[in-house]
Amino acid sequence: MNTMTQSPTHPTAALPGAIPAHEYQQRLTIERPKARRGIVALVLLLLGMLAFSFVFGIAAMGIDFAVRGEMSTGITPITLAGAMIGLAALIPWSMLLQKWFFKVPAVSLHSVISRFRWGLFGRTLAIIIPLWALLQ
Repeated sequence: MNTMTQSPTHPTAALPGAIPAHEYQQRLTIERPKARRGIVALVLLLLGMLAFSFVFGIAAMGIDFAVRGEMSTGITPITLAGAMIGLAALIPWSMLLQKWFFKVPAVSLHSVISRFRWGLFGRTLAIIIPLWALLQ
């Protein structure tokens, strides 16, 4: 076991819901989950993907029809946005499934230290926005 995780100065030591005696990758193995729980979680994730794609896809097609006045045979910006929103809806769904089935804080799915890292987000935007602007 890494001695860093037992240190009171370790980033996860003072966070609520953090498990200071275990490494990040060991969080789901603390309580040995049954295989059924993982299989059911995966099935629900796939069902959520299908449901979100269907709901947001139909909604986007309806909005596209209302805006254009005719049914489109190709991919329009509105139908593409509907597809992307359907994919984005999987993020909170997967966090909820992880919390339900594995009793792990939902934020641990997107961050090792169980919090949103604004500095990393800002540095990423500082790189991506100029590159995106160059492509326009």
